[in-house]
Amino acid sequence: MQDCRKTDIPVGKRILCAVMFFGGCFALLTVLLPLFRRIINAGTLIGVLGGGMLISAALIGRVANTGRRRVLYRVYLALIALIIGYAGYLSVKMIGSCLDTPQPNSGRTAIVLGCQVYDSGPSVMLKNRLDAALEFLTSSPGSVCIVSGGKGEGEPMTEADAMKEYLISHGIEPSRIFTEDKSLSTEENLAFSKRVIEENGLPEGSVIITDGFHMLRARMLAEKQDIDALSFPSATPLHLLPVYWYREWAGVTYTVLFS
Repeated sequence: MQDCRKTDIPVGKRILCAVMFFGGCFALLTVLLPLFRRIINAGTLIGVLGGGMLISAALIGRVANTGRRRVLYRVYLALIALIIGYAGYLSVKMIGSCLDTPQPNSGRTAIVLGCQVYDSGPSVMLKNRLDAALEFLTSSPGSVCIVSGGKGEGEPMTEADAMKEYLISHGIEPSRIFTEDKSLSTEENLAFSKRVIEENGLPEGSVIITDGFHMLRARMLAEKQDIDALSFPSATPLHLLPVYWYREWAGVTYTVLFS
């Protein structure tokens, strides 16, 4: 970064160098910190690659002072700008998908998407989803819910059973809770939950309850299943949000291209 402060480098370029360098450091930090809690996913790789590209662009800028180097550097910057623009577009769509929420007493079927269960109980993110389900069911007494999630590797019980136990222990009548305990992915969550709706004659209008970062992809998959769904996002711990947000950029892209 020292060369980025040389007086022969234009002020605008020095500012760009600084923004890219510290932006890259921030991206790396947001995915490296969760590693201490053994959280690693596609978002980790995206954060590392993105942060590395920004930092390298800041450092390469100091030597991109000849014709050919300058052209290559500008092409590299254009690539970074395209990636940032695409990520920004997805982020706007992800935020927008969380705003289409139901009115109170809407009489809809809430589909609560599963997440990790430990021996000690629901993970933090699953607990937040269940707390959101409690809020929705309390505000809409005419609604019911489907808790959706099978038994993943290393889990002591199905996610659906753990979720049902949590909701009942917090005052929700068992008759309002339906279980779907076979699914192992978001797509299966929704497909199997639709089957529960049809088999039990539940309201076809649905509400998806999941983390805000996950809502866009869940809504996209619901649409493919012809599920009429609104959103009721749960909170995500701030220190975990970036790595999962980055992951969803890949998840949404994969869903668009291959689902």
